[in-house]
Amino acid sequence: EDRWSPDEAQLAVAAFLALLIVAAPAIWFGSFRPLMADVAAKQGGYALAAGGRERAAVAAYERAHRLAPARVDYVILLTGALTVLAESEEQPAARDELFGAAERLLGDARDRHPLDVQPALNLGRLQARWATLTEDQEARRERIDRALHNFEIAGRLAPNRPVLLNAHGSAWAIAGRPEEARRLFEQSLSLDDQYADTYLLLARSHVELGDGNEALAVLERGAQELAKSAALQRSLANAYRALG
Repeated sequence: EDRWSPDEAQLAVAAFLALLIVAAPAIWFGSFRPLMADVAAKQGGYALAAGGRERAAVAAYERAHRLAPARVDYVILLTGALTVLAESEEQPAARDELFGAAERLLGDARDRHPLDVQPALNLGRLQARWATLTEDQEARRERIDRALHNFEIAGRLAPNRPVLLNAHGSAWAIAGRPEEARRLFEQSLSLDDQYADTYLLLARSHVELGDGNEALAVLERGAQELAKSAALQRSLANAYRALG
């Protein structure tokens, strides 16, 4: 029976330990880091955000993003928490800093994942929201222009997604272009007539265009299609009261 000599056994153990040392980083990065990232996001960030502790949630999502930087969903979660903080910030400089940090993260994710619609879509949403909270008119125009650009990128990736069309149309409305907004809302409604927000957005665009009768017709159609929508029923009742 062949048996290793003590020297051969010692060499084998040394070789195994050397292999383990070399492989350890790969095992760590390939297995444990994604697991820890998931724990940080789901057991940390989710719970903290649900409890209204957005700053702590940001820290948890930042940890998840550091552990798994290729995961787009962690970027979306992190930038969403940053946006909530920014919206509650009373100081314009601090608010812009938070929005700017979120914008950079989403811009990087968009560039790293050019075939994924989510970074461009969420970047457009963030920039549009930022624009609505911006008092300086030049900065407001620049931010809404960037939002429209990102919605165009997202639209090329997913041209028939009603949620994207509604977000894009809303950006045009913020930019003071209700005709462009109306066109996108109508396209969205043609794709999915079971989404209450689309009726509300389309009706608002008709009001901005000075066509109250069309706005009323849209709300009536929506209230008929979605009888359980409290928002549509309430908007229709308000429209009737406004008309006397």
